[in-house]
Amino acid sequence: MNKVKELESIPTKIEYKGIVWVPEEKITKKKNTKRIYSQKQPYIKKWVNTLKVGSVFTVDEFWNNHPNHTKDKKGKIIIDRSISELIKDEKILQLNKDEFKVLK
Repeated sequence: MNKVKELESIPTKIEYKGIVWVPEEKITKKKNTKRIYSQKQPYIKKWVNTLKVGSVFTVDEFWNNHPNHTKDKKGKIIIDRSISELIKDEKILQLNKDEFKVLK
């Protein structure tokens, strides 16, 4: 026996007894899927700006100074991203794995 496959077609125009029917098109707007981050400056950037030039700090000092700051996975990702941006902007210098020095 032949297997019957279902076929779905979308008519563009139907004419019946002199009447022409055109189905309405569904206009779907796709939302912008890019994640837009807020323009707020992360706490660590503000905290580094308060330190004196040449001072050495660790990330643990930041966590001790800001105990209310979330220490979950999302918070750690934000801190790591902010530190990498500060290094890229040459505002801090990485001495060891956890030690950093303020340049500007």
